[in-house]
Amino acid sequence: MEVDNKRIGELVTEIQQGNMNAFGKLYETVSPRSFFVALQIVKNKQDAEDILQDSFISALEKINTIDNPESFVGWFNRIVANKSKDFLKKKKPMLFDEEEKQVFELIPDDDREFSPQENLNDKETRKIIFDAVNELSDEKRICVLLHYYENMSIADIAGKCD
Repeated sequence: MEVDNKRIGELVTEIQQGNMNAFGKLYETVSPRSFFVALQIVKNKQDAEDILQDSFISALEKINTIDNPESFVGWFNRIVANKSKDFLKKKKPMLFDEEEKQVFELIPDDDREFSPQENLNDKETRKIIFDAVNELSDEKRICVLLHYYENMSIADIAGKCD
């Protein structure tokens, strides 16, 4: 599902100008993808819904601090990821070890055209990767999701996941 950052930027600008009706439209546009981020991190639908709601409240309180409204999705998903991370920290402490940091080296970083056989292989590979990511600790899973699903740079993630 492609994100229409221009439309989202317009909604954010409307909210910044005081149009709270635009917030409902923004919520409908952004929430499915952001819910997926929270759900992949906390692994519980109810907790993910609670985190999403809490994240939208925080976003609304700070929406006037956004200089580039078209960057709302990345900004908001960092809020979701941080709130998810905080939720997990309350449940148990997490640490990275050197061996676990190598997971980033295992995921290929290239685009290619697929033939039908390669497409089938790709689906199998995605399932294997998805299963492997789900086996990671919560902290590592957050980092992988932010990089590969939300296209955050490794530098930005390093500041969030250390």
